[in-house]
Amino acid sequence: MLIFASKNIIMNKQNTTSLIVAGILIVAAALSRVWMYPHNFSPMIGMAVFAGAVIKDRRLAFAFPLLAMFLSDVIFEVFHIAPGFWGWGQLVGYGILALITVIAFSLKKINVFSVAGYSIGSSLLFFFLSNSAFFVFDNPIYHTYAQSFGGYVNC
Repeated sequence: MLIFASKNIIMNKQNTTSLIVAGILIVAAALSRVWMYPHNFSPMIGMAVFAGAVIKDRRLAFAFPLLAMFLSDVIFEVFHIAPGFWGWGQLVGYGILALITVIAFSLKKINVFSVAGYSIGSSLLFFFLSNSAFFVFDNPIYHTYAQSFGGYVNC
């Protein structure tokens, strides 16, 4: 009985430590996205690749990048740094992060080349899909670019 109780205490400490580390990673990613604004150089895609490749619990793997993105959007909105919540294209961005997490589930061999490949591929995927989503969903509202193929290329 004593062994079971001490094992339970150790498991609870590990779970608590894991939750604290997860919280720190989420906050750090969110703050770095805010700090690097407007240059859009942030670890969100890297966090999605990491979560999909490393975190065994798939619910947590999805939660890491999505919570970090949501927290940074709240910070943008609350402190009037930029519009934190701005349209349908943004929701597509959350979906793209979830898609990158799903793609990273297939990352079996973690080494420099595979991580670099997944990171570059995920960044390109996010770039093309998020810009396309903005052009299709939000550009007709904000009229940032001409509604033509040339406007899409500029977007």
